[in-house]
Amino acid sequence: INSLDLPRYGLGNYINEKSTVKPTKDEELIIANLSRAGKRLKGFYRTNLFKRLESSGYSFLLSISRHILRNFVFIYAAKNKLSFPIGKNIIENLDDFIEDADTDSDGADNKITFIFDGEEYLKKANQVYDIFAEKHKNKFEWIRSELFIEELKEHLINDSRELIKILENAKEWNPDEDRKLNALYDLIAKKHSNEKILIFTQFADTAYYLFEQLKNRKIKSLDCVTGDCENPTEFAQRFS
Repeated sequence: INSLDLPRYGLGNYINEKSTVKPTKDEELIIANLSRAGKRLKGFYRTNLFKRLESSGYSFLLSISRHILRNFVFIYAAKNKLSFPIGKNIIENLDDFIEDADTDSDGADNKITFIFDGEEYLKKANQVYDIFAEKHKNKFEWIRSELFIEELKEHLINDSRELIKILENAKEWNPDEDRKLNALYDLIAKKHSNEKILIFTQFADTAYYLFEQLKNRKIKSLDCVTGDCENPTEFAQRFS
């Protein structure tokens, strides 16, 4: 993780000062904000990955697969001289930035994508780019890829290759072999079987994962509450 270039979080370092393409006023503002983000954003994302690894192996691998796909969305745009979609939370709200709040291809994909071939990623990136451009255009700031140097694409590809190695080592995710999940299940089903239990976790992905897996293991009277829930008070009342 520490050796990754993370070029999408340091786009200000890849501006082509000799480009014959001149940025618009909107693009100039985006460039200024990207330069301001710089190392701070890279450090935040590295820390976030380590935290997700600590939270659950599933959440970590999910982040890795999302990161690779987003890299390839930029690679696809660069190859086809299209504009890059940059999340507005990166541009405007660095303190609130959490990459995994970005949408996946349909905004609801919480499954790890085990793809090991660059061409396959490009095909999926094409689909995601079209969805971003058509359905979610207003969620992004758009800046032409021609304003960036060629090294950006190279670094995106190199990072993606290294991250794909992690997915190759994992091959697949088998919840039955998840030691942390198994230990939690034993606490719920055996040691504290007659008690009410609250489980806190930092990431919604981990919460969804635990909810699904515990439900599959026949744990009853169970529910999942995240920041996306419309009425968390209702869940608190049901719990009490």
